[in-house]
Amino acid sequence: MLFVDNLTAQQADQFKVAVASHGGVVWYGLKSATDLWQVVDAGIAQTLKVLTGHNYQQWLDEENNVDLWHGHEKGLTAMERRILITHWVGNAWKIMCGPEYANLRNRCWEKTGCLMTADGSHDDKITPEGLPNYKVPPPLIYLPACEAEPLCNLPDGEQDKENDEDIIEEDEKEPEDKGSEWLDNEEDRSRDDELCGRQIKALYENGWFMGQIEYFNKALAKYRVTHSDDSEDYIGIDDIDGVEIMLLD
Repeated sequence: MLFVDNLTAQQADQFKVAVASHGGVVWYGLKSATDLWQVVDAGIAQTLKVLTGHNYQQWLDEENNVDLWHGHEKGLTAMERRILITHWVGNAWKIMCGPEYANLRNRCWEKTGCLMTADGSHDDKITPEGLPNYKVPPPLIYLPACEAEPLCNLPDGEQDKENDEDIIEEDEKEPEDKGSEWLDNEEDRSRDDELCGRQIKALYENGWFMGQIEYFNKALAKYRVTHSDDSEDYIGIDDIDGVEIMLLD
């Protein structure tokens, strides 16, 4: 997963396709708020600047380097200055990635929420800069369909009424959903849509799949897609977001 800042270039289809080609998924953070959620802005960048400054100072402490830097004698060309700065920054980054700053690196990921867990454990470690009283919303809990919430706190007689309303004669029940083939009536299909025949790449729980849009079902307002492994799916136009489902041609 690649966390990005919502810059114009990062929203381009070419960028999203390039990330997807490496098996990645682009995740857009809150726009103009990188100080709250971007790891590098949570302390890493500032520490890197300080370490770079230390390298700069150590270089100046060496004999004749002050005069060389300020051009009192021969001086340095612009190219030589840039090369010198890359050495300072490179050495600072090497130190930053060492064991001495391991706790800082991990804490920056924790406080910005970029190590958020699905079950909400350790949410107390998410502390965005400048929001001292921020509380992370609890994770959503989905009950299985068989665990319906019991009726309670109803006046006498109302609970029986609720139960009576749930009893429907067998011949009054709507037909069961027999799957996409039952809903996908042939008379509702159209192959005149501009997306018909287009190739797509889609991300599912078990990985990326290549597929082709066969037709558009007007009643369902969805496209039927057949994948290279002979599986099928139905997607809406809003599902083609260029991140998890993208057009390839």
